[in-house]
Amino acid sequence: MSSILRPTPAQRTRRLVVLAAAVFAIVVPLVQNLAGLGLTQAEFAADGNSTLRVAGYAFSIWGLIYLGLLAYAVRQVLPQTGESTLINRMGWPSAVAFFGIGMWIVVAALNLKAAAIDGPGLAARQVAGSATGGRLTVSRDEAVRWSLETPLNLRAASGQAGEARAQNLSIQSNGLSMGGRNTAFEATGPVTAAFDRIGFGDLMLKQARGELSLDVVQDGAIRIAAEGGLRSAGGAWPLFGPVGPDEIAELTEMKAALGDFALNAPAIRFATGSAGTSVTLARPVTR
Repeated sequence: MSSILRPTPAQRTRRLVVLAAAVFAIVVPLVQNLAGLGLTQAEFAADGNSTLRVAGYAFSIWGLIYLGLLAYAVRQVLPQTGESTLINRMGWPSAVAFFGIGMWIVVAALNLKAAAIDGPGLAARQVAGSATGGRLTVSRDEAVRWSLETPLNLRAASGQAGEARAQNLSIQSNGLSMGGRNTAFEATGPVTAAFDRIGFGDLMLKQARGELSLDVVQDGAIRIAAEGGLRSAGGAWPLFGPVGPDEIAELTEMKAALGDFALNAPAIRFATGSAGTSVTLARPVTR
């Protein structure tokens, strides 16, 4: 009597998915190289030379990696390979990882940038970003869970979150922590944000820069909170309207002051979501 634990139909399906994902991971770079689609390995290496430049030939190590992936995927799908706790636990996470390897090649080769991003309470135009040197972890139980620790560089020609709007914005982080369960996710970490213009209602700030702690949550609705310091080289807040011909001198002076000022907010908190947008000042603002 054989002591090998035969896989159930559901487990055999999982094994075939793992094999298909491994084949996808191997075939994608072959097709990309043979068809000359998108960036070559040398072009991709040169594209990231502002952080860490990798010689094109260094990518040849992936030949050994692909060989190992294929050996594992074929071995676990063979009929004589019995089911075990290790194979069961590695099955779905390895399928997700193999599929991610193939999709990473697609995204990297095409050097994708988004012309627009639109969602409930969030919009951005001409978006370009990079996240290099990150560490991704994927697991699956009753749901797919993932976490990512990575530097981030994000740029957009314009953006809007709730009532806040910005032009020519740049967001950089040396260590952003992201994680999620199925379609819900949260991203937190310190960021440096710079804007040509950023506005909240009638308030408009020019040449603004902030060192902020960011928290973004997506769980059906998106919520964004940022807390830290913000400086602006120039701002305008037409709180009392334009200067009138018959108004008192004090009001004219106040309107002129609000029409052109520099700003330093050492402790500011910004929050936006489905409940609205709020700006809180924990310390006095100076000009």
